[in-house]
Amino acid sequence: MPRYQVPSSGGGGGGSGGGGGGIALPQKVGSGAVFSGARQVEFIGSIGVVIEGNDAQGRITFKGAQISPLTSYIAVKTRQSVINLHGGLLSLSTGDALDSVPTDINVTTGIGKLMIVVNAGSDLAGDITVTGTTVDRETGAETGADTDTITVDAVTTDGSDTDASGNARYAFTGAYITSKWFKGAVVLSTADLTLTDVDVYHVSFEQANDATAYEIDTFDVNAFSTSSSAWLYGYLYSLVVTGDKCDIVREASLELPAADVAADRYYRLRRGNVGKVMDGSSDGLWADLFLGPLAQTYWEDITIKIWLRDIFGSL
Repeated sequence: MPRYQVPSSGGGGGGSGGGGGGIALPQKVGSGAVFSGARQVEFIGSIGVVIEGNDAQGRITFKGAQISPLTSYIAVKTRQSVINLHGGLLSLSTGDALDSVPTDINVTTGIGKLMIVVNAGSDLAGDITVTGTTVDRETGAETGADTDTITVDAVTTDGSDTDASGNARYAFTGAYITSKWFKGAVVLSTADLTLTDVDVYHVSFEQANDATAYEIDTFDVNAFSTSSSAWLYGYLYSLVVTGDKCDIVREASLELPAADVAADRYYRLRRGNVGKVMDGSSDGLWADLFLGPLAQTYWEDITIKIWLRDIFGSL
């Protein structure tokens, strides 16, 4: 359980991390965090926090007062591919070169941000210019021939793999992401990079209506199988943005192989206490659900919930 030192009258005691002056509020913290050494804590505004109590050492434990579900329902599985919930990744190009010769990369997207994975190159210090029509995410207004500049300084670590049924499981560290939403034909160019292996994705993710502090709490699926050959795999992802870069982490996995499935039975799969704190002004989440075999319709009455816990009343 994380602990946070809050300034006390006269400077405060040590807390678990040693003595000292403490930290300023507000800040993002996880559910069940503990403020230690506090004599008085002042919360400004409506923050939606439930105080659970304090002990003899003055530690105050709190949790978010509100927990909210993102709920999806599928009556009968018909899609013969991954089901993306609240966002997802879509490959637009793979293994392309990008350099100042010029060798550009041309892709066509729907509407949303682009994620760029730099796998290899000989000159990794420079900029990528992304050119195309952008869409204002608040008004829907379009701007033609708009640009977005992304600074590159290293290759991306791609830790993606597949599960036992061959379904993609994503993991990226240091991928690059546009700050704008693009639409239609897009060109990636550079004047100073030499990249030999670049992948480009469309990426969408749920930002909890830009809530500045919330926690991913639980990933929950309930589904009915109609065949003993059915299988189910679900993956919940976070995407955290830092400058021009983003990391994608698999926060929870639900895996039900065919060996564990009988016909005409309900299956409830759940992973709780995920505990990932998010800033919806930049970060987001989505889930991928594989209901297999993908070419069959062996699943019905499927409910998917992603529970989010409020921090400081931001939801």
